Amino acid sequence: MRSMLLFIFSLVIGTLAHAQRFTPVVQPIGTAEKIVVKGFKGNLQLVSTESGTLKVEAENKGPAGNGWTFEVSQNQNSIEIRLKSGSAQQGWDQVRSKTDVPSFDMKITAPRKAIEIFWNEGQVLAESWKSDLNLQMTTGNAKITKGEGDLQVQLLTGRLEISEHLGNISLQTFKGQTLISKTNGALSINNHSARCQFNEHEGPLEIRNHSGSTTLAQIKGNVTVKNVSGAVSLSDFEGSFSGDFSKGALDAKVTRLQNFSVNSGDATVTLDAPKDSGAIVSLRTEKGKLWAPLFLQRLKKGRWQERKGRLKGKEQGNIKIISKYGDIVLK
Repeated sequence: MRSMLLFIFSLVIGTLAHAQRFTPVVQPIGTAEKIVVKGFKGNLQLVSTESGTLKVEAENKGPAGNGWTFEVSQNQNSIEIRLKSGSAQQGWDQVRSKTDVPSFDMKITAPRKAIEIFWNEGQVLAESWKSDLNLQMTTGNAKITKGEGDLQVQLLTGRLEISEHLGNISLQTFKGQTLISKTNGALSINNHSARCQFNEHEGPLEIRNHSGSTTLAQIKGNVTVKNVSGAVSLSDFEGSFSGDFSKGALDAKVTRLQNFSVNSGDATVTLDAPKDSGAIVSLRTEKGKLWAPLFLQRLKKGRWQERKGRLKGKEQGNIKIISKYGDIVLK
């Protein structure tokens, strides 16, 4: 019986020892122009406040007594919040190279200042942050809502959600899922193989995509796409579209058209033009198939076949699609 009680007692103590809550740090933001946050693993919440005071709350989710804590340091231009090891032998780079890294849950309440976040693994949540935000993250989930200012995010693997943001957005994604909705400003993304969805965006949009899938809906503005081998779907679009496609496919349904220009290597390009479009049309393919309204003039020059003319609507615009091996469909 005694041994059993000792076992239960040690189990309870061991469970409690895996969490250590620290006394919050509260201090004036002073003359600092930006906030820098560095963490390895865990959950980070960013909260905006109208006061001029910074508050940092943290809890160590790793084994108690491992010597890890956090520190807040300030110089004239910035405030830095970072994890700190009790051992002078464990530097930042050395710890990042290990698989068993300290896990912290942290909540930062701060006034409107530019912020840079370096977070290796876990979850980052920012709501109503009304200043520039730069997030670099390796693995995990990031959710940013109702923000303003320049937003930069680099996420290698995981899920990224951005909604109701006002300001320029620059993204780098590698693998996982990216969801962008109700945004206004210049937006650019460099994506390798993540699944990307853009919904209700107004402003210029630039996409560089390797092999991921991209869905765009309810977009207003100038869109530029450079695509290697992924599939791109476009619906309810108003504006000008410029695309350079090596492989993959483009399926576009346009509500209001200004200019539509695509160069394709081996990608199939399908365009559903507005019914009231009177755009000047030039379609050309070397080895692909070509479908277009019968009233467009059919031409053949050497290995190239072309369809040219003007659509029958009243709205002006230009449609130019050139493909070497891919098919072209104009509806």
